Amino acid sequence: MKFKEIFKRVVSVAVAVALLLSLQRLLQPKYATSLREGSYTSQYYDEEKDHQVLMVGDCELYENFDPITLWNNYGITSYIRGNAQQLTWQSYYLLKEALKYEKPEVVVFNVMELSSDEPEKEEYNRLVLDNMKWSKEKVDAINASMMEDEEFIDYLFPILRYHSRITELTSEDFDYYFKGKNNTIAGYYMRMDTKPYEVGAWGDENYVGKYTDEALASKENAQEESENEEQIANTDEAEEEWSAEADVDEAEEEWSAEADVEEEEEWSAEADSDEGWSAEADGDESSEEEWSAEADVEEDEEFDDESDEETEEVEPLGENSMHYLDLIRTLCEENDIELLLVKAPSVSPKWYDEWDEEIVEYADKYNLNYINYLNLVDEIGIDYTTDTYDEGLHMNYQGALKCADYLGQYLTENYNLKDLCLDKEISKVWEEKAKQQEELKEAQLQELDKYGELRSYK
Repeated sequence: MKFKEIFKRVVSVAVAVALLLSLQRLLQPKYATSLREGSYTSQYYDEEKDHQVLMVGDCELYENFDPITLWNNYGITSYIRGNAQQLTWQSYYLLKEALKYEKPEVVVFNVMELSSDEPEKEEYNRLVLDNMKWSKEKVDAINASMMEDEEFIDYLFPILRYHSRITELTSEDFDYYFKGKNNTIAGYYMRMDTKPYEVGAWGDENYVGKYTDEALASKENAQEESENEEQIANTDEAEEEWSAEADVDEAEEEWSAEADVEEEEEWSAEADSDEGWSAEADGDESSEEEWSAEADVEEDEEFDDESDEETEEVEPLGENSMHYLDLIRTLCEENDIELLLVKAPSVSPKWYDEWDEEIVEYADKYNLNYINYLNLVDEIGIDYTTDTYDEGLHMNYQGALKCADYLGQYLTENYNLKDLCLDKEISKVWEEKAKQQEELKEAQLQELDKYGELRSYK
């Protein structure tokens, strides 16, 4: 075969592949104007890869913590590798992939992810995985994430999954194809609008109220009072038992003395005459005891039913998720990286006390730090009437500033991170990021002023 013919065939194959990939990119869902932005994963590859802090997690990280605040206030460089409903094993593989590019000093992981122990939707899987570069980590992440009705080949060639969208294309698809759209700064998704939390919005009578300083202090006092009451009850019970025994002894002594004085014949006659009555009494007593026992059983069952209704059964954090948390912890240990666990101040999904106790025990066992922002609402000054844009699910920009400022102070005090503001090259990069964020902030404020809501950023 002549070289010219070989060259033509190679070029033809290359052109066919290029056209196929272009069509595939066009057909893939863009989420360009949605909170579930489909390019969050890919935006990381365009970043400068020398972050002191890398955060991996779901929306409780990328919507609640502002990296620019970490830089402006503490000279800390950071990035958030997060996606909507990102699962623990996906965070693990994204972190493992990121360590090929850089080695942060601290990794921050959001513990709310641990409440999901299995894949939930293909759409969420796609948000994380479709734009991940091909590598062993991506293959492993796909295999760990696929739903039962998903096929690996659909991830290898997404056009097989999305070919039907050819009749659903809009101008947005073409706009996104040629321009792309980054709506995060260092992985942070910013919102300038406000929609306050209202009591009962997410099913709880006052979910936020339980985390104020007053509520936490009241809870501690209630526990102390409960312990004191239990001690008093135990003491009273012991005294009553002792008193009852003393009364019995006294009665037995008195009866014995009277019995000695009475004549034996008179006692015997009375005993004979009362024999019939005694039998009836024994029958009545036996019947009463049986009725009492049945009543006690019914009362106990009724009490148990009421307790079941009042007590919400909370399953432990999933074994699969906890397994991948172990892998994240081990990966950090092997690379001399500190692991910090956090729970963002989001009010929904609900974060149960039982889960919090599990994380506290886990952190103690492996000597990790853990910040539960729900317990810091008053200290940080979070106001759920002004600091959230979706009724307490996520912080708006104002709330994200407060969360990030506390995190920066905590990182500085506990991990001795260096202030890099004096580094001219690094400062230049982050000054540009800060400028981009200011422009984004101003654009959102103008849109709010014009329409009373955000239309291009949600």
